[in-house]
Amino acid sequence: MSAPLATVLTPPATTSQVGCLPRELIAAERVALEAMVTLAPNSVSYRRARQSLRRVFEPLAQASQLLALGPSVRRCVQRVVLRGMLVNGTACGAWDAATWATVAHMAGSFRSNVLGVAHCTGTLSGEEVIAAGVHATYLARRLFGQPVLEHEIDRVRTHLRLVGYAHTSVDHATLANGLAVLFVQAGRAELEALTVETIENAYGSAPAGSERRKAFFRLAHALHGMGLLPRAITHRTDPRDALIGVDPVWSSWCARWRATATVAPRTATAVYYGALKAGRWLAREHPDVRTPDDWTRDLAVAYMAMVKEAHVGDLAGPGAHVERRRGEPLSPKTKAGLLESLCTFFRDLQEWGWCKHHFEPRRVFATPRAINALIGPRPRVLADDVWAKLLWAGLQLDDADLHTARPRFGSTWRVYPLAFVKAAAIAWLFAGLRSDEIVRLRVGCIRWQHAGGGPAAATTHVPGDGATCLLDVPTHKTGSSYTKPVDPLLGEAIGVWEEQRPPQPLLVDRKTGERVPALFCLRGRALPTQYLNETLIPLLCHKAGVPLEDARGRITSHRARATIASQLYNAKEPMTDYSNDSRPGLPRRRLLCAQHPHHRGAD
Repeated sequence: MSAPLATVLTPPATTSQVGCLPRELIAAERVALEAMVTLAPNSVSYRRARQSLRRVFEPLAQASQLLALGPSVRRCVQRVVLRGMLVNGTACGAWDAATWATVAHMAGSFRSNVLGVAHCTGTLSGEEVIAAGVHATYLARRLFGQPVLEHEIDRVRTHLRLVGYAHTSVDHATLANGLAVLFVQAGRAELEALTVETIENAYGSAPAGSERRKAFFRLAHALHGMGLLPRAITHRTDPRDALIGVDPVWSSWCARWRATATVAPRTATAVYYGALKAGRWLAREHPDVRTPDDWTRDLAVAYMAMVKEAHVGDLAGPGAHVERRRGEPLSPKTKAGLLESLCTFFRDLQEWGWCKHHFEPRRVFATPRAINALIGPRPRVLADDVWAKLLWAGLQLDDADLHTARPRFGSTWRVYPLAFVKAAAIAWLFAGLRSDEIVRLRVGCIRWQHAGGGPAAATTHVPGDGATCLLDVPTHKTGSSYTKPVDPLLGEAIGVWEEQRPPQPLLVDRKTGERVPALFCLRGRALPTQYLNETLIPLLCHKAGVPLEDARGRITSHRARATIASQLYNAKEPMTDYSNDSRPGLPRRRLLCAQHPHHRGAD
């Protein structure tokens, strides 16, 4: 019986079996070093001098053996190291990364071998060797063996193919190189040895927008889907950018509140960054105020007055994308959000006993009536002709239309398959859901109920059988999950995608914290909420031949919900489900809201 694969692929030696290079040379070693430069290699004196320098030669030989270097390469590495010690006048064990890079440059084409030996002897870290220009894949093959490295890379590639990645992403060289970088940093060529922190550090050090950075992001999601990481990493600006311009003491209070808060994650994030914006204002206007205890009622009133007159960019950090709107007045909703964030921040700190009660946050940071009066539902209903064209476009989507996607989530190639895009489009057009609810729909959310079936009946569907299509809506912004009848077209489109959907890992629902099978999930990642506004809706507008903006502004995901709710509210006929009535001449009415919608906002 053959041995297990892990046993067969384990390399015979590790860097822990390599001795350390000396950090100082004794007098006899210095004399021998100077003599070796002029002595013939085969002479007795040369061998005697080599014996005196065994503290240098033995670790170099062990490292060369670990890297499987040939005899001529080993001799070249040794000569370069000896020459470097003679020139610098110091032992090679005391060299820093810059000195090793300078010495390795003298080796010419064997430069990477010199740096690899330095890493094996523990003088240079994996990050320093890669930063010096050594190709990570070459170094990993030398350190761990090519069979071991290829086996681990194939594990990741197999998972990526399974969840729907195309061969161009799976077989890209940056994927193997990224894994090699992580293995060198971890010191082991095993996926189980990688941590979230290791990948986040590598992701943060890679240039923004580079293929290497994308590879680290893809690897984190793959390892999370394989169950090897507790979470994936985020594709966002470095959160440390938000701390620029904020007093460290104040930012530490903000971080402490965020770590303790029990509100929803999105609410905690909004309050945290709102408090940081207040800290940026403090650092600029009141640098002596550094903690919540330093706040007074007068200071809170001054902050209220500043928010009332604030403009876009006044409180933004260096990573904020506000250049297009910089200088414009803040919207009433943004002003209210800033005040509400600071109210929540101080209210919690006072209730937890972390600061004194110098003022009442609910009163001081209450949104002024003048601002509240400007905040209200804005349904922004689409015109009937525009809505009809969008409905036609969603139902008539074909493969050629996917190449028209231009914005953030597509260029000239297919990011998602046709069944995926069509199911998302029909869900937006017929379900009357918020964008957050659409992207969080789960596999099996569609059920078919016949007239004689009970409320919990779930049956298979055959077109024309008269069954009512029921949609399970997940927990949402204002309530718990519920079920409502929808147009059979939606159920059929989702059924087509579920048949083609490749196996995907369970994802954490950001509302409930459950691990669920997300319906709109591909390549181990859920559909981003902004996909609707930035890609899907422009795609439908392009096919329908309608502009992306009308008299009420840009067509966004929420306008479909407002349009459907307003149509149902203003309908002359009672809101009854006629979706399966095939009587001639009777228009098909689609009941899309189980709860009574209101025509003012459909929030």
